[in-house]
Amino acid sequence: MATVGRKKGAVKTGGRTKGTPNKSTAEIKELAQTYSAKALETLATIMRNSDNDTARIAAAKELLDRGYGKVTQPMEVSGPGGGPIPVHRVELVGLE
Repeated sequence: MATVGRKKGAVKTGGRTKGTPNKSTAEIKELAQTYSAKALETLATIMRNSDNDTARIAAAKELLDRGYGKVTQPMEVSGPGGGPIPVHRVELVGLE
């Protein structure tokens, strides 16, 4: 049976090196950043002047997320009824 990819422990060759951004993603990000100041001004205007409370709250939230980062959401992982996560064992036989 042939192995797929490189062997365990082999040095990676080719492709982008770790930390090198994707060029198309970098271009889109750069273009979007040219609108950052105007976008923040628009959000602030909506927050201050909108008659719609939902729009004001959304604009305020977006400004806070950009200024301080999004709040992390706690996540609890458990099984049915809050109990432990069930473990299933699968055994394959006759595959030689």
